[in-house]
Amino acid sequence: MAPPTREPHVKGHAFRSVVGAARDLHGDAFADAVLARLPAETREAFEYRRIVASGWYPTRWYVAVLAALRDEAGRRDIVRDVGRACVDADVGSVWRLVMKVASPETVFASSSRYFSNIYDPGKLTILERRPGHVLARWHECEGFSQLMWEEIVASCERLLELAGAREVRIHVRTGGADQAAGMEAEAWWSTGR
Repeated sequence: MAPPTREPHVKGHAFRSVVGAARDLHGDAFADAVLARLPAETREAFEYRRIVASGWYPTRWYVAVLAALRDEAGRRDIVRDVGRACVDADVGSVWRLVMKVASPETVFASSSRYFSNIYDPGKLTILERRPGHVLARWHECEGFSQLMWEEIVASCERLLELAGAREVRIHVRTGGADQAAGMEAEAWWSTGR
């Protein structure tokens, strides 16, 4: 008999960051309309404040939040805008100081631990790292949607920019589609330091 499969989860902090970024970027009415589009179970978790930053919630709920965001805005690139805004909100003053002295590739490589603390299961492995370039593989990311991958790419772009990278270009080599449990992507940039 096969062992029971466990549903993948996303940390509550990510849920709260996405809805908070949508609220900051487009106002209360927009964020409330996004929440109104959610399936009942997910919507009620938000309404009754059951989503706490340190809790774990089904990845399918997160997929629903990003889809509701896209549907309410009527454009899929809003997910990129929100992903970038989440990084801006999440990177505190201590990290900003570290980013001033560490190279973009070092900052990006250190984000692998953060990734595993947000997605369960989910891992980020840095395959190559040199000045102006990183090759990364995300794996064991069960239940991810293409919108989640787009948010991740936008977040990586913004993280690199905050670390001093300029003219960031990210190319997805493999994966990154609906129900893809992984993605391999390459980033190139110039530095202005």
